[in-house]
Order: sequence, then structure tokens, then C-alpha cells
Amino acid sequence: MATVRGRIGVAFDQVLLYGTGGLALADSKVSVSGSGITLSDTKTQTGWTAGAGVEWMFLPRWSLKAEYLYRRFESVTLFGGISTGSSALNSGQFGVNYHF
Repeated sequence: MATVRGRIGVAFDQVLLYGTGGLALADSKVSVSGSGITLSDTKTQTGWTAGAGVEWMFLPRWSLKAEYLYRRFESVTLFGGISTGSSALNSGQFGVNYHF
């Protein structure tokens, strides 16, 4: 799973409040095994993502961030007829960033 996003926000001293959004990508794979034979098919699902977060600069080049993301993916067809259906994912992320 991957995202390509932009973000826009407002800074208050060392704290940045922001919104983010962009493209979401995910790999979907289905495998079927039987009688010693395994068949599999993989497709990339595309969709969109949106969320919000806060980033705090706690040292001159270091920041902590917390972020919420919602991802929505379109349906793809595997094996020429099995639909994955659309899917959605909510996630929370935490991170430490070093600014070059």
C-alpha cells in the first residue's frame, strides 16, 4: 500500500496542523491451491486518500507527527471475473522526522 499526497496547514510556533490528500495504491492478490497446483492473480487497486495530522518540532531538525488517514479503493477484477469490490481503510500513524 502506498500514497502520493500533498499537505496544507497552519503553523503555530513549533506546531503544524494540516490536512492531507492524494492518490492511494494497493496490491490485491488472490491465490487458489488444489491438487498440487496453485493459481494466483495480482492487480493494483487505485483510489484516493484524505486525512489530517499534527506535527511538532521538538528540536531544531527533529519533529514528531501523528496522522489519521482514510483510504478508498476502487474494485478490480481478478482471474477475469472475480471482483474485489470497493474497499476502505482507516489508519492512524505516528512518526519521527529528521529535516535536512
